[in-house]
Amino acid sequence: MKELKGHLSFFKNQHSIYMIIDIFLNGIIFLLSFYMSWMFSQGEFGKLNALLSFLALTYVLGLSFQMYVTKVVQTNESNFVDILESAKKLVFLLLVPFLLVTPILSYFLKATPISVGIIGLITATSIFLCMERGIIQGQERFIHLSISLCIDIGIKSIVIVPLLLVTTSIPLVLLATLLGHLGAYIFCRIINRHHYNREKIFQTKFIVIYRSIWSIFTAQFFFYFFTSIDMVIVNHYLTEKAGIYAITIKLGQLYLTFGLALLFLWFPKMVREKGDRIKLKKSVIKCLTLVLFGGCLLSILYHIWVSKWIVFFFPTDYIEIQKYIGFSGLIYTFLLVSIILTHFFIAYDSKRYIKVFAFVAVFYLTLTSCFHDKLIHVMVVQLLTYLLMAMLLLYNFFNLSEKEGNLQ
Repeated sequence: MKELKGHLSFFKNQHSIYMIIDIFLNGIIFLLSFYMSWMFSQGEFGKLNALLSFLALTYVLGLSFQMYVTKVVQTNESNFVDILESAKKLVFLLLVPFLLVTPILSYFLKATPISVGIIGLITATSIFLCMERGIIQGQERFIHLSISLCIDIGIKSIVIVPLLLVTTSIPLVLLATLLGHLGAYIFCRIINRHHYNREKIFQTKFIVIYRSIWSIFTAQFFFYFFTSIDMVIVNHYLTEKAGIYAITIKLGQLYLTFGLALLFLWFPKMVREKGDRIKLKKSVIKCLTLVLFGGCLLSILYHIWVSKWIVFFFPTDYIEIQKYIGFSGLIYTFLLVSIILTHFFIAYDSKRYIKVFAFVAVFYLTLTSCFHDKLIHVMVVQLLTYLLMAMLLLYNFFNLSEKEGNLQ
């Protein structure tokens, strides 16, 4: 009987279940990337990852809506009907500009217009999917969120695995991603339907919603800029090395993915408890210390032990990954530190991070334009960029915390 109660208690802990499922699904995504590296040639695999990196940049729109809706649910600042209408208007407004720049994107990404067009459809779908997930996240219904992710990744995997046995088509891989998003959206829309049937007590102007989303959008854009633009740059300047670089950063981003899963669970609580400044400050410092320690330990493990196993899991032309794998773990450790601090600022409605991100982005692009002839040069620039960003955000974190009057 006690054992049964223990199991029931575990399943009531939605945070634990979400963490387990999220780690499992990210493992599936990594294995899927590993599978595609075998099925595609190194050059085509690099092009695919460049497209996926660009797609990650477009996800910023949807994720901004998700974070905004999460805050709305926690604070009751708006209603879902107005947010949905705002999302529809945004998709419509962006349609024409996207069509106009499609030829330019096709040239820069070295992709077909069909592939770029599918990315546009995925982006539009993700805006509405993320909005539905924002409702779920705000109410901390992590079981439903886990199911949504399982549907998304499940459909994508079920389509891609047998498909690549028949043909190695980049547009079809992107189409599988679109189908996964559509399946997840249908599920989320059904379980959230009651929120749209409620009486509309008050109305929020669209301009107010867009202004609220803008600061979140800025943070999300720069986050995905820093995690995606390097792949696009490598594919453009070092096309023959793009496949190697894609696998290298995938391994480094495993730690980042784990940290983001924890942060995803922590953010609603951060918003709810922002009134207790001292307690939240201590929690952030403790979290940053653990992240730095864990990241350094992982980088050493990557360099000493994991690098020796590369030859057993990847094609022989990927053996060069051994040189960079430890370095990649350290790079994404500093990026994770920056992301945690950024979420702290977002919780407090502070925009201090925007200037930091803008400055560091210019710094990164300037150095990359000068040093891009070797992969190690690109990665050194990344490390310096993320280290600088973490230091500047940390300075602003302590400065903000010491001036309680500045907190909104």
